[in-house]
Amino acid sequence: MNFNLNNMEELLRLIANKVWCGIGFVIVPPDVDRQQYINTCFASETISIYPECGGTSFNRVPLSQEALQQVEFPDKDKKFGSQVVYLFHPTTKNPIIIAVLSKRNELVGVQHKQFKLFKSDGENLVSLIGDGGKGNLFVTVKSTETSGGQILINLVQSGGTGKFSLQVQGDIFLMSNHFELKNKTTKVLSKEKISLGIEEYEPAVLGQTLCDDVLKPLFSALKQLKVATAMGPSGTPLPDFLQKVVEIENKLDSILSEKVEIE
Repeated sequence: MNFNLNNMEELLRLIANKVWCGIGFVIVPPDVDRQQYINTCFASETISIYPECGGTSFNRVPLSQEALQQVEFPDKDKKFGSQVVYLFHPTTKNPIIIAVLSKRNELVGVQHKQFKLFKSDGENLVSLIGDGGKGNLFVTVKSTETSGGQILINLVQSGGTGKFSLQVQGDIFLMSNHFELKNKTTKVLSKEKISLGIEEYEPAVLGQTLCDDVLKPLFSALKQLKVATAMGPSGTPLPDFLQKVVEIENKLDSILSEKVEIE
């Protein structure tokens, strides 16, 4: 449109009538496969939005990787997803998303010096809540799927000398229905229910001390056991009994872990 630059009143009217920014809703276009479309959005870093003020929807609207990870696409039975803020490019006149607005319930309970990262799908959820004021960090993973409910840490070092260190100045509480620890030879060290610092469970024992000070002396005494009879003390136990004692005694070293430290 041509206009006279000297006519300031006309210029101001054109600027006032032009919408340069706005708020919209994330949508999934109709008649498309929802999951396939969402996968395409992540691959192309673009989404479709519908303006809050109404009108025509915009497709293939670009946004940053950080913003894309915050976007919630509408459920199958809902029309709109996350709210976004967009600006129009001055040359192409196409919208560009600059921010994703949180839903009202996403930041409930979050205060100053705290943060919350939260993703959910039905009853499945992952959340990370940090409190810089008190120095707390809460990690929650919940899944109703048989393949979910996992926290995986993969530490790889080319020379096989990787090291994972955990330093705690205080107590460690570990509760599990199944605890399995393997060394580099994939030998199972423990797969029993284990608890550290929980009063309801029985206390742990020192394996090497139990073997050297209790079990081995007991086996040695069994091999020399004599029973009093009317004819006097009996002889040493029968070979079958001695063989069983020796077999059990030989298993002691194989069931001990390479290193266990309990304070």
